[in-house]
Amino acid sequence: MEKNWFVIINPQSGGGKALRLWKEAAILMEKENIPFTPVFTRAPQHAIQLVAEGISQGFRHFIAVGGDGTISEVVNGIFTQKAVSSQEILLAVFPAGTGNDWARFYKIPSKVRELIKLIQTEKTRIQDIGKITYQENSERKIRFFNNVAGMGFEAFVTEKTKDVNKAGFWGQAGYLMGVLTNLFKFESPELSVQAGDFSYKKTCLLLTIGLCRYNGNGMNLVPLSIPDDQLFDLTLIEKISPWNVLRHILKIYNGRIYRHPKAVHYRAAEVYIQSNSPAYIEADGEVLGEVPIRVELIPEALKIVVPS
Repeated sequence: MEKNWFVIINPQSGGGKALRLWKEAAILMEKENIPFTPVFTRAPQHAIQLVAEGISQGFRHFIAVGGDGTISEVVNGIFTQKAVSSQEILLAVFPAGTGNDWARFYKIPSKVRELIKLIQTEKTRIQDIGKITYQENSERKIRFFNNVAGMGFEAFVTEKTKDVNKAGFWGQAGYLMGVLTNLFKFESPELSVQAGDFSYKKTCLLLTIGLCRYNGNGMNLVPLSIPDDQLFDLTLIEKISPWNVLRHILKIYNGRIYRHPKAVHYRAAEVYIQSNSPAYIEADGEVLGEVPIRVELIPEALKIVVPS
């Protein structure tokens, strides 16, 4: 079973792009005599269950075919099951979503032949994982993330653009339109952030917590983040006017966010967040619950297949 790839396909990812990619990939994998067992998600969160079922059947090699949300669900399946250590699992990704932000960081190819070659060579890297503890309807819940989490304007735009992203038509342009159309509607919350010896209490436009660097279809708000250095990168931007955001909009994408005078950068392995007003967190493109929120780093937790 260990060399048999358990393939989880989200047929809705990228507006059907994932299904088209998988049909081509399945043909090539058969030609290359690569054993695989495909399963298809039928609803949100279904991939979490499918991972647990695959592990119970003896699978240790997994492929996620879809976007950042699908990858996140597979990761949560790996870390919520109790049968084996996460370090026994190998995860490969065939990116086929709207943004593909996690794959963008690792430069995972989009062409099927290159993806097949990638899983044949099995070049691996081990990255850290984030664990978020939050409140939802007065209930304590836990969610794991492999890429980027955010609060404030990030979570607000993610919620407002979720239907567009699921449709998979507009990509970066659609998310940028969401930023522009919601900029004047957003009210910045006051956040109280404690991260090691770093303490911050101000009204914030956003707080970004990064393992990797990209989210929101190409935004680069944590440009110095390294996914295996056993630290989160934090970017906090104090409340600024919508016109100020528009004037510096390119800094959100070009990795120069720390040139803005209201941007603060810090590194920590644990972050605790409180607020006197409702404040929600999003992780890997999914809006979760609200404060109080604790974000903890799990070091060297996930083995992934990457180009180099």
